[in-house]
Amino acid sequence: MSTAATSMHRAGGAVLPGRSGAANRSSAPADASTDAPVEADQDRAVRVALVVVAALAVTVPLAVSRSAWASPGGAGDFNRRVSIAPFDAISAIALLWAVANHRLVRSLAGSRVVLASAGAYVAAFALSLAGHPSWLGVAFGLRLAAGLGVVAAVGLATSQQRARTLTLGVVVGVGVAQAALALTQATRRQAFGISPIDYPFPLLPVGSSVMVPGSLSHPYHLAVLLVVAQGAAILALRDAPRRWPWLAALALLGTAIAVTYTRSGLIGQVLLLAVLAVDRRRWRQLLPIAAAIALGLLVGAVGFGDGWVARGEVSVGANPSSDRGQRVDESLELLRGDPITGVGPGRYVTALAEEPRATYLPAHDVVLHEAAELGVLGGAATLALLALLVWRALRRGTWALALTVPMLPFLVLDAFPYTFSTGLALSAIWLGLVRRAMLPEATDPSTLPTTQAVPA
Repeated sequence: MSTAATSMHRAGGAVLPGRSGAANRSSAPADASTDAPVEADQDRAVRVALVVVAALAVTVPLAVSRSAWASPGGAGDFNRRVSIAPFDAISAIALLWAVANHRLVRSLAGSRVVLASAGAYVAAFALSLAGHPSWLGVAFGLRLAAGLGVVAAVGLATSQQRARTLTLGVVVGVGVAQAALALTQATRRQAFGISPIDYPFPLLPVGSSVMVPGSLSHPYHLAVLLVVAQGAAILALRDAPRRWPWLAALALLGTAIAVTYTRSGLIGQVLLLAVLAVDRRRWRQLLPIAAAIALGLLVGAVGFGDGWVARGEVSVGANPSSDRGQRVDESLELLRGDPITGVGPGRYVTALAEEPRATYLPAHDVVLHEAAELGVLGGAATLALLALLVWRALRRGTWALALTVPMLPFLVLDAFPYTFSTGLALSAIWLGLVRRAMLPEATDPSTLPTTQAVPA
């Protein structure tokens, strides 16, 4: 492993830049000759991580994909085929990067409880894949492994102030570009249908409005991308000297989230605003953030038709035993069929399709979905990891919670973040940002010596 990676590992998994070397030279001149190479290695490692994260963020939304393999009858279903897109090349690089920096990746757990839960998930995954081998499972496993590399790369790329600003700027910039495209689609009431700008799908009507997907395949998928970009902007505002560009981005992102008309997104935004409002000690920092988000949501809700009124009427008149209730019943049915190994990783919808049904959809609950695919152990491990994430965010405070809560409804009420390849990539970026937000606000890694540990 490189000298830089060794230094990072000694720092408890936090990537600490080389400014500390200058401070150390004043007290230990004898080490000056060894500090400079370490600093150069660290700076180079940060730049590589930045490029990986930026390239992934830019390529994820490109409306280009090809089917590499499909289960019988599943060629037209994203959930039953292995699709290859430009960002998969970056994911492959992230996977190789993760192997080369395995100690840094291993330090992501931060505690024995998390490590044990992750180990249980890996064991359940391996057992399930052995019992139900498929290319869907292999692809899913490789993308999960690449995702760990992305999480670590985000932590590395945001460890220095300048690199952090650039990394967050790219993620926010991608979100702003997608927001602008979405609002253009909402105004035109149709997609451009030009690859890689967007897919030639008709926009879904809701009342007098249309649900817009940006460059992705569904409006709810766009909402997840916008939430990730929103989190990056909020994280930047924790220590940004110039706040107005980030606040303007938050307003635009909020407007675009509103025109996706996703109830999971709405719940997440309400939770986010509540988190920002209750921390009275930081109101001077947080209220402008909350105001920008709320303004954007309001403009999107009232400026593009009566879509939210229509969504509310549908929700009130819906039969609670249908739709999501049916998803729960289906997941429990699959789990009962094989509680030890499940139906196999990545095979949830394929297993559903073995019997005639009205629709073939994921469980729309990450715990039930993983339990059905991997068995009881996989579901329990997923629940433990999710609970530990929320618990750690609660302990770390407002900034960590502000990045965590907007995504939670998508994990327990939707399917995109943990079933689609694009969703997995975006979730990895999001987890990396959450992990960075869990560092204490006053802790600037660029001011710490390489031997000082940053709280995990």
